[in-house]
Amino acid sequence: RLSPFMADIKGCFELLRLTESLRPEPIPNEVEHCFANHVRVYYRNDLTHENGSCHLTSHRIAWLSNKRKQGSKVPVHMFALPLKRVRSFTTKKKMFSSPKIVLQLLPSTPLEPGKEPPFLMLSFRDGNRDRFYEQLQIAYRNRAWFQDKAKSKHDTSRVVGIKGLIQHEKRRRQEAEKEVDEAFSDLNALMSKASKMVELAKRCSDGMAARDNKEEQDQFVRMLGEMGIPSPVTRESAGTKYHEQLARQLADFMAVISCHHSDKSLEIWAFQPLRID
Repeated sequence: RLSPFMADIKGCFELLRLTESLRPEPIPNEVEHCFANHVRVYYRNDLTHENGSCHLTSHRIAWLSNKRKQGSKVPVHMFALPLKRVRSFTTKKKMFSSPKIVLQLLPSTPLEPGKEPPFLMLSFRDGNRDRFYEQLQIAYRNRAWFQDKAKSKHDTSRVVGIKGLIQHEKRRRQEAEKEVDEAFSDLNALMSKASKMVELAKRCSDGMAARDNKEEQDQFVRMLGEMGIPSPVTRESAGTKYHEQLARQLADFMAVISCHHSDKSLEIWAFQPLRID
């Protein structure tokens, strides 16, 4: 779903999946840092994507066109650029033009002699460039994708033979029991905190910008994290689109259906995407 103009750098991008509320589907250990709307995309100096929303996370930059396919809610164009494919970045500002961030890319194939390295430019028409750039610096400095790789390498060391098979079966059984326990625990926590959540949400929405409410904002975000939303949308990260993005995130979380545990004949809850018409 990339623009044809960006075909020669398609190897720099990864598949972007969306939730039913049209937010980027989180990948393992991903944390959202910032959101900006009305962002244009340039490949080199050519405008390739007009007017979209841009999500910055600990692992990638996800861009979704605000234009939808005919008869559908799916964006016409969208892409996910892993931060590990970004060599460097800087800001750019010209008179009478929107502030931009220039992303120098690591090409997936060797460059032809004399050819300029590929780069993208993100143009921020709503004036969120500086906030986005600040969070990009933090994400790039933390390099969460390297930590994931180290964990994956550690997890690949396994015990083989009969002893290994026994340990694997034991671990699988323990994980299954843990999932059932966590499912009930999450539901109990959700029900016990429901009224408090509503009260906090109302107070935060009534005056979230005021300094006096910062403690309640932090409490609200912590509660969302405890309920299974590890990277909740905040007013600081989403800006003017805070309520819309928070509603989408909560819609994905709150779509709950019941299913049956085949081994123990217990009814547990599984979270599935919610379709929003």
